[in-house]
Amino acid sequence: MTDHIEFLSRYPRRPGKLATWQPDIVGLLKGGASYRQVCLFLAENGVKADPSEVRRFMHRCGRQRFIAGAPQRPAAEKSQHAKVKSGLPKFEWKPDKPSDSTW
Repeated sequence: MTDHIEFLSRYPRRPGKLATWQPDIVGLLKGGASYRQVCLFLAENGVKADPSEVRRFMHRCGRQRFIAGAPQRPAAEKSQHAKVKSGLPKFEWKPDKPSDSTW
């Protein structure tokens, strides 16, 4: 029978593919780059990763603290659709007035 220490010694833990790129990723994010831009940088260097992988990597084990105080991206402006008012009339119920409906 094998004990757990011997079992784990046969399968050493390997660092993830983004671990070696952590200083570069942190530097890019501190500079205001988006996760997508970080992925483009990694792709230029032969590492295939998508934005959700980079985000999970940074949030795992508290790595997010490395980019604390980084410049924040400006909030997106509201779309034109939010500025257009609805064409429906506003309903106001006034119970003290007699109703003009027949039902």
